[in-house]
Amino acid sequence: MSKQTVAMIVQCALSIVIGYFTFVWLIGTGTDNPKVPVIGSVITGIVGSWLLMKLYVLARYGWSAMKSMTWDAD
Repeated sequence: MSKQTVAMIVQCALSIVIGYFTFVWLIGTGTDNPKVPVIGSVITGIVGSWLLMKLYVLARYGWSAMKSMTWDAD
């Protein structure tokens, strides 16, 4: 496996973990709407994964590399 494939797998796993903990937390709040935990966990999973990726690039490569990142997979 290439480094890029491993990085993508790790990022997906982190997204699942962040989403899971958000789901468990939102279930514990006792909301009346059953869609809230599902939508909340999906949103926080995606955003949390994106923020972790940004922080990793900032720590490893610096501010200019982090600012130049896009959503493209090129």
